Amino acid sequence: GHYPPNEEKKQEVFQNIKQLEELVQSHDVIYLLTDSRESRWLPTILTNLYKKICFTVALGFDSFLIMRHGISPKAFDQSIHHERLGCYFCNDVQAPHNSFKDRTLDQQCTVTRPGLSFISSAFASELMVSLIHHPLMEGAPASEKSSELQQTCMGILPHHIRGVMSDFETRLFYARAFDNCVGCSGYILNAVSYTHLTLPTIYSVQISVVAASLKKKK
Repeated sequence: GHYPPNEEKKQEVFQNIKQLEELVQSHDVIYLLTDSRESRWLPTILTNLYKKICFTVALGFDSFLIMRHGISPKAFDQSIHHERLGCYFCNDVQAPHNSFKDRTLDQQCTVTRPGLSFISSAFASELMVSLIHHPLMEGAPASEKSSELQQTCMGILPHHIRGVMSDFETRLFYARAFDNCVGCSGYILNAVSYTHLTLPTIYSVQISVVAASLKKKK
């Protein structure tokens, strides 16, 4: 969402990308805790590229979302996993852009109720603990019905959790992976794998997804 204005900033971006890639490669579980959609996009691609467990924790003023991303297409096996769960971007109608532009502080997820970060962090931690106790790990399936959710020794294993502080309520949701997702689809991973992580790739890789999607529809 923020194109580097000069060569110095461009090199800084390259260095940041390299560091981010190394961090993802060297860890088993990745939590995306940043404020904007666009800041979650590249880490989502990297976690799929290197087949890592990934969680998103997103806050609003009085609401939160905790989601375990589905297994990477590079590790997905239809006969074992049956279906692939969606990532944060699978149900997002917008491609990454500057989501801070023309937004008030509460709309930027910068101002939240005081207990929200603690509650969401606790849920996210417990969801991870439950996930690693499942034999399929990040490939564990989910369901729209709580009664049909996978069970571990730690309890049920939902896909994502939404909470609202105004009525002190949490709800469980579920969504399948989107074939043309800008964060986890095979088109994206193939484009990044083929050209590796260069700045032109990162800014143009969504074009490949759109083109492939249009071609598929025809």
